[in-house]
Amino acid sequence: MLNKNKFEKVLKRILDKNFERCSICRKPFPGPCHTFAGLDSDNKVQNVGSCCRTSIVDLRHGGVYTTAPVDTQEGQSQAHELLATHPCKGMMGHA
Repeated sequence: MLNKNKFEKVLKRILDKNFERCSICRKPFPGPCHTFAGLDSDNKVQNVGSCCRTSIVDLRHGGVYTTAPVDTQEGQSQAHELLATHPCKGMMGHA
């Protein structure tokens, strides 16, 4: 089992490399969407969309993917809407 610091470090590498796609099936996110980060059945850190959500056996984070930069009004709007409706919003601290 990964401790929180190690998990965060590995997740950051995944997001830096492939923030716009599911880390399991590698398909690009279809547009603004909810994301889910955690461990799969092989204890590997993953960041996925709804396409592979069921592959996450230890959910650690709920997140969002926006198609507009988050430092723009459109990006902020997308993020706010997605955070407000995220299935994991109780564990996110932003919504």
